[in-house]
Amino acid sequence: FVLEAKGLKHSPKINYNFKRILKKDNESETKPPIARNEDYYIELIKRHPKELVYYDQLGQFYLEARKYEDASNVYEYLTEHAPTDSGYFAKLGLSQFHDQNFDKAQAAYEQAVKLDASHPNRFYNLALAAQGEKRWKVAVKALDAALELDPANKKYADLRFQMESKGKTTVPVENIHKKE
Repeated sequence: FVLEAKGLKHSPKINYNFKRILKKDNESETKPPIARNEDYYIELIKRHPKELVYYDQLGQFYLEARKYEDASNVYEYLTEHAPTDSGYFAKLGLSQFHDQNFDKAQAAYEQAVKLDASHPNRFYNLALAAQGEKRWKVAVKALDAALELDPANKKYADLRFQMESKGKTTVPVENIHKKE
């Protein structure tokens, strides 16, 4: 092998390996990438209709393409067919949040943390959804849980302070028109 490596003895296998290793990026042997568009994922689902992973990939594609209503539809389907998968509920919450359906996003995140409470970012997202509905106490409680899991996270602490401040300064609607 040493003689082959130093070029003192010819071996087609060694030459091939060195050529492959030393090949420039523009001479790559890789095939062109497959276009992964909506049709690609739908075709995968048609071929494997019982494999939920392909639905998840389609939902992720919709999230990345900012097609939040389509993503919500996919993740609603997934949560019905895999009701114990907290990741599907978290992604449903994300799509609902971006579609500004804060109440539905909050419900999805609540289910996600109920199934798996080990992800502080899910509590943070629950707080953001609660903020969209002006539910300050729910947001503070969610951020407390996030901070319990990740106490050094400044982002969680800052948002908690904001939500607590809003909760204290908000005057209930029924008290605005009362005369003293």
